[in-house]
Amino acid sequence: MNNFVMCKKLLASTVLAVCISTPAFADDRFFIEGSVGAGFGIFDELEFVNPAGVPFTTNNTSGNQILLTQIDDVDVSFNGKVGIGYFVHEKVFMRASYTHLGRYETSGYADFGLGGNFRQDLEVSAHSFMAEAGYHQPVTDSLFLEVNGGAGLALVDIEGKQGRNLGEDNYFPDNDDVTWAVNVGGAVGHRISEQGSIVVSGGYTFVGDVETGVTTGGESQRGAGINAGEQLKSHLDTAHVMIGFRYQF
Repeated sequence: MNNFVMCKKLLASTVLAVCISTPAFADDRFFIEGSVGAGFGIFDELEFVNPAGVPFTTNNTSGNQILLTQIDDVDVSFNGKVGIGYFVHEKVFMRASYTHLGRYETSGYADFGLGGNFRQDLEVSAHSFMAEAGYHQPVTDSLFLEVNGGAGLALVDIEGKQGRNLGEDNYFPDNDDVTWAVNVGGAVGHRISEQGSIVVSGGYTFVGDVETGVTTGGESQRGAGINAGEQLKSHLDTAHVMIGFRYQF
C-alpha cells in the first residue's frame, strides 16, 4: 500500500514538473518575424519568338525562335519577407508568409547583320504568398536550427525591351501573371531574449514560367521597329539569403 501511495506521489510530482516546465512554450506558440537580404534570380534560358525575323538573323534558329547569344541569366536584387506562425508542437511550426522575391533581368542578343545586333531584355518583378511548415531543432538553450517547405502563389510583373543598346525604343506588351510556386529553406537562429531571436535564413523558390505579351507590330514610337508575333519567354527560380528578427508571444 505504501508503495502504491509512493507511486501516486511520484506520478503527481512528474506531472507537476512537466506542467511547470512547459508554460513558456504554451504561452509563446505564436510568432511574427521579418527579414531582409539578397535575392538571386536564376533564369532557365531566354527564348525569343520572332517568326518574321527568323529568315533575316545571323543567329542560329529553331522553328519560329531566334536563338540568342551572350545570354546573361543570373541577377541580384533586394529581398524581404514577413510572416506569422504558430508552433503546433515544440518542434513543428506552421507559417503564412509574404516575400518580395525581387526584381530581376535577363538579356541576350539577336544579330541581323547590317540591321544591327539587338539586345532583348526581359525584366521580372516577383512576389509570393506561401503556406509553410517547418521543423525546429534546439541545439543549445539559445541556438536552434530549422528546415521548412511551402507552397502558394507567385505574382509576377513581366516587361520586355528590345534594342536599347542601339538607341531603339521597341518594347513587348507587359504581362501580369499568377503562378503556383513552392519553396524550400533552412535557418539558424539565436535566442537573444525569452521571446526574441535573430534568425539567418536561406531558401529557394520555384517561381515558374515567365513571358511577355505578344507584339502586334506597333510597339515602337517610330512604328516600324518591331515585328508582329514577337515574344520573350523564360523560366525563373530565385534563391535568397536573409537576416531577420522573430518575436514569440
